[in-house]
Amino acid sequence: QVLWNLIKNAVKFTPANGDIHVSTHNDAAGNLRMRFSDTGVGIEAHVLPRIFDAFVQGEQCVNRQFGGLGLGLAISKALMEAHGGRIEVASAGRDQGAVFMLSLATVEAPADPPPQPAREPAEKRATVQHRILLVDDHEDTAKAMKRLLELGGYDVRTATSVADALQSAASDPFDVLISDIGLSDGSGLDLIRQLKQSLGHGQPIKAIAISGFGMEEDLRKSREAGFVEHLTKPVNFDRLEAVIQGLTTPPSHPPESAREGLGRCRRRGRWLPSDP
Repeated sequence: QVLWNLIKNAVKFTPANGDIHVSTHNDAAGNLRMRFSDTGVGIEAHVLPRIFDAFVQGEQCVNRQFGGLGLGLAISKALMEAHGGRIEVASAGRDQGAVFMLSLATVEAPADPPPQPAREPAEKRATVQHRILLVDDHEDTAKAMKRLLELGGYDVRTATSVADALQSAASDPFDVLISDIGLSDGSGLDLIRQLKQSLGHGQPIKAIAISGFGMEEDLRKSREAGFVEHLTKPVNFDRLEAVIQGLTTPPSHPPESAREGLGRCRRRGRWLPSDP
């Protein structure tokens, strides 16, 4: 997260045709040193002492063009200190670029973990190709989830909005709905309410809500709207897969793989990216 924050800031504050350099080396004390330098807008002398404070602002003209620093550097400093490292900054002033330096103690490389048993082939894990309607307006997240679900043996259709999802549901029936709560033209709550109206109240919808918010009030709203499960981001894919299997398997014969899936979630997991 620290590296990503520093790279994003370097790109954000360096105009077109500028340069950004990243280098690393081990110093004599055995520390890993990382250096991020750019030829961007630079940092004024009076701002440098406060650069790692939350929501620090520079000159007004820079703020209007590029925006402030928000929480990124404050979080980076806290993370570095939590790991026993440090983060430093230097700049010769406005339009002179900036240099951020990280230092972390090196540690012994861990022993190779024992080999994990291979996952069951998709055709064994999903003998019935259940149809999933996946609704997410973040393209990269939708692509990642669609690919992983298809590798699990599911037939996946995607939609990017409430309107797209309603149109897809009308033309192509689905077994499970997976929907982000925040959508461009409404919300996942709006979507499931409209689906229940269009499909008829007698037809239950097996639906999973995905959201960046997971307080009790958020879960209550999801349940009241009609979602069976509410998963918070970043979503652990093994957990998602276990929930899907639980929704699509007759309750009298729960598959062993579904119970094992919950155990796998506690031991390891593949985490899907959160929306920015």
